Amino acid sequence: METKFWNTETEQLVKNYCLKRKSPETVIELLKINPHIFKYICTTMDSCIGMHQVYMVTFKNKELSGKFKVGYTKHKDLRKRFSETRYKGNKLIVDEIILQVELPALGAVKFEKFIQSNSKNDLLDEKIKVPGKGEFYDISKKEEILELCESNVDNYRDMWGIKAPN
Repeated sequence: METKFWNTETEQLVKNYCLKRKSPETVIELLKINPHIFKYICTTMDSCIGMHQVYMVTFKNKELSGKFKVGYTKHKDLRKRFSETRYKGNKLIVDEIILQVELPALGAVKFEKFIQSNSKNDLLDEKIKVPGKGEFYDISKKEEILELCESNVDNYRDMWGIKAPN
């Protein structure tokens, strides 16, 4: 079957990839003759090795009043990222971006773990359906965690490596 994105050569490479071996050579050949899949691979690569935003944000959502969230994402636009409806529950509406720092993927993961290991988060009510439920803190801890972030972030700016994809 010949189409814009499919031909006999593609079919054979897909068979080789699935049935024989997932070799880098096969992937490269598939990319050469099917460049439209390049963007999907780049998305995964960005998740594993790309730059990420570590953030502290508050939300306008009533059920999150008095809380802020600490986390990381590969998305640069936090307001847009949280307005996505891929999660069950309400759309999150960012009120304030308290902190946003760009770090390499591995640095972002390690920095978030550092923050979590040095501060006690607040458990959200199980009825609240939001991503990263374990990343919320009471607003009374805002200055303490902001100081923790600002005084330690430089330790993670040059931490290059691979993390698992999201």
